[in-house]
Amino acid sequence: MGEKRFGEEDGFGYVCAICEDFGELLCCEQCREGFHLACIGLESCPESDSWLCDDCRQSKVRCFDCKEFGCYKSDSQRCSVRTCGKIYHYECTNKWEKPPGKKGGIVCPHHHCDGCWNSKSNRVRKEKIHKCLKCPVAYHEFCMPTGAGLLEDIPGFMLCPKHNEEWKCQNDEEPTEDVKTAFDRLPLPSVPQDFKLPHTLQAYAKRLVNKPPAFTHIRRNHYVVGSKPRRRPEDDSMQCRCEGLSGSAGACDKDCLCGILLTTCSASCKCGDKCFNVPFQRRPGRKMKPAKTESCGWGLQADEDIQAGDFLVEYVGEVIDDETCEKRLWAMKEQGETNFYMCEISREMVIDATFKGNLSRFINHSCEPNCVLQKW
Repeated sequence: MGEKRFGEEDGFGYVCAICEDFGELLCCEQCREGFHLACIGLESCPESDSWLCDDCRQSKVRCFDCKEFGCYKSDSQRCSVRTCGKIYHYECTNKWEKPPGKKGGIVCPHHHCDGCWNSKSNRVRKEKIHKCLKCPVAYHEFCMPTGAGLLEDIPGFMLCPKHNEEWKCQNDEEPTEDVKTAFDRLPLPSVPQDFKLPHTLQAYAKRLVNKPPAFTHIRRNHYVVGSKPRRRPEDDSMQCRCEGLSGSAGACDKDCLCGILLTTCSASCKCGDKCFNVPFQRRPGRKMKPAKTESCGWGLQADEDIQAGDFLVEYVGEVIDDETCEKRLWAMKEQGETNFYMCEISREMVIDATFKGNLSRFINHSCEPNCVLQKW
């Protein structure tokens, strides 16, 4: 059966695909996998030079990574290296940490060292890469992790720690909950490698980049320093001359005297419930959403059509004095922070929306602004 054993280059001609044992094998012309005659129910070698196994006759192929069957070309592909006959599902190739590409196909992990990611040795040019006989992983001899074993009878092949049953039996230790002990038992490569985050953490980090910085959402200003301003007496408040007209939707609009002077109407306004010049907490805002800009960090975008003169949102946050503001700015500078959310209302009053605020904290300065900040 020596004339049938042409799969030595990829290792399939050494191990039976059914019992995973060595011996004289009959190799399939298409998938290159080897079989003991007894394992496939044959007493002698077929006379045909192009013998196909049952799976290939049924157009089935087995993925060398997950060992599951698939359909060639529709959901699986073959390694593009001429001497390699391994087939992989498209989904399995997407999970490779470093899927090496080649024009016209893929190159499986059997053709580069998993320890140093090189296809050639950095120490000895003629150093070979030893491939695991049972899974798509390969190492230089000096890059092999603890537990890997060379196969002396099969040059160029080895068993990785995952499939080296002899080593696993010799090192079969009791389970442990100690982190250091468990870490020491890991089959780590003998060459230094750069730390790499798992794909799940990388995807999570990318999602964090696309999210605005966290803050506590509040509806009213929180006075951290000093006392909250007292409400004005009704007798001292300014009275507008607006009157609610019968049949009209509202009053105290753009022509309201209080509104022109940037003051809200008092509760004694003659327009009653039809008064539009009410405190900001009672005014309907506009739909907006945070958006990442190219050069100015996070900004705010309108999520609906907004007319000129419409009220957008009240700027709220923690009300602090000038001394506290200076301390916070110095602390942010030491931390390397480049985004600031402070709005100066007066000489002794600053609204800081760094930790607490609403969507107004994302409004950016602009050389061509389309809205204006008013102090009421």
